[in-house]
Amino acid sequence: MKTKELTLCAFFTILFVIGSKIVIPAGIIPLTLQTMVVIIAGMLLKPKYIWVSYGLFFLMGLLGFPVFANGGGIAYVLQPSFGFLLSFPIAASFISIMRNKLHTTSFLANFIICMIGLFIIYTIGCIYMYGILNFYMGAAKNMSSVIAMGAIPFMISDTCSIAVGCFCALRLAHIPAIKQTLCPTK
Repeated sequence: MKTKELTLCAFFTILFVIGSKIVIPAGIIPLTLQTMVVIIAGMLLKPKYIWVSYGLFFLMGLLGFPVFANGGGIAYVLQPSFGFLLSFPIAASFISIMRNKLHTTSFLANFIICMIGLFIIYTIGCIYMYGILNFYMGAAKNMSSVIAMGAIPFMISDTCSIAVGCFCALRLAHIPAIKQTLCPTK
């Protein structure tokens, strides 16, 4: 990796940390700006840069640095919301790959791709939450109650985050320096 690409990965790692630290308590899953950062990363970065930057963020959190919304440490894997963290690089990579395949600059097309990415986040996050609540915490929750806790309350705010993230990423993608280095399309 070149210096420019390493700097880019470090920058997005910082964005992931900042996105997780702007927190509005909302029950079992805090409301953060992470979804918007995931969308912007997916729209601007190639998958390998997504995995490097998110991997660094993830590693710092698991090593105990308080970069996640509610702290850090290896015990964080037992948090019901940990599955959402696992889903973020998968969703961002999906968005990046689809943008590359479709070569689209349309807001609507990108918004739809990002909404599918959000569905990936909710699916992985809710399945993980179901497992932790039922098999670790012994809370005996069915999948519909997990979706009611882990997805439904966040749909409006996440849809707004996607719209803002799409808008910002599409504008940033027109900057020549960003266009050369970041954007997976072309």
